[in-house]
Amino acid sequence: AGASVAFDLFSIGSRGTRRELKAHPMLELMARPNPAQSSAEFMQALYKYRLISGNAFVQGAGPKDGAPKELYLLRPDRVAII
Repeated sequence: AGASVAFDLFSIGSRGTRRELKAHPMLELMARPNPAQSSAEFMQALYKYRLISGNAFVQGAGPKDGAPKELYLLRPDRVAII
């Protein structure tokens, strides 16, 4: 059920006012994290990794000096913190 939760993104103004953003690159990225997975598939896999191994790792792919264009999950058994 957690994978079906919709994402909401808010902008917080200088006086603490909140405004919901209906269109933003982050919302587009979370709607389709990569060409092989939908948002629900991505989040289900993220929750599975977190529950099974205790960790979940996400790699952002995109231009070197810009925001990521795709998100990929890394297998926790193949990641080492150095």
